[in-house]
Parts: sequence; C-alpha cells; structure tokens
Amino acid sequence: MKPPFFFRSAAVKKSEQYYRNVGFIDKVAAFDTRYSKSIEYFEKAKGIYSELKKYDKLTNVNLNIGFTYHFMENPKAACMSYE
Repeated sequence: MKPPFFFRSAAVKKSEQYYRNVGFIDKVAAFDTRYSKSIEYFEKAKGIYSELKKYDKLTNVNLNIGFTYHFMENPKAACMSYE
C-alpha cells in the first residue's frame, strides 16, 4: 500500500494503540498527524505528476487530497482541492 493511502487506512485506525506506542517507519509521522502526513505525500506526487504532465494522475491526486481533508473534517480545504 502506498504511504498516503496507508496513513488513511482503516487498518491504521484499527491498530491505533500499536501506532501510538511503536510509531511508523516514517519517524516524523504520528498517529494524530497521520492525515497531514498523507497530504504531504500526495503533495509530493502532485509535483511529480505536474512536472511529467500526467494530468490524469494529477486529477486523482487532487481528489485524494480532498478526501483526506474530508477525513480531517476540514471541508473548506477539501473543496479547495477539488477546484
């Protein structure tokens, strides 16, 4: 599973205590900031796909950034990412 999707996954939420105690491979990530870390990875992908002019993939990245903001209960940011 790719990192931005992993941080959003139900498996991580289900294993909350484990990730709070042990953490993630990416030591900068924490359980409470996992959605922000997901967006960080999506933003990296966004830059790569923009440079490569892969607009179909760029659209999917923007959509998933919006979904992640939705999970963060930030509808304003979610709507902005859909534009």
